[in-house]
Amino acid sequence: MGAQHARVYAELPGSTLVGVYDPNQEVARACAEAYNCHAFSSLKAFLDAGIEAVSVAVPTSLHAEVAIEALEQGLHVLVEKPIAATVEEATAMLRAAEASGQKLM
Repeated sequence: MGAQHARVYAELPGSTLVGVYDPNQEVARACAEAYNCHAFSSLKAFLDAGIEAVSVAVPTSLHAEVAIEALEQGLHVLVEKPIAATVEEATAMLRAAEASGQKLM
């Protein structure tokens, strides 16, 4: 699903796709090549790249972990559905968004 998010951002007027991260570097490189952006080798490097917003398109069990980390870095976050695996995780994500002042969608 992440490749679809990358495609949309690459085509969206007014949007600049800075890069992608996938633990599988082969997948990240292929996506980056297809959409003319950078393939990051770690989530930390990706989140530290001076970006404004991220799409979280990982297995649902990781949505909260990745989204909260991005929110704590001061980034706006779009999470593919379902937003979280549990109500508790969703609540933690909402709290992180409120604390950071960033948008969680």
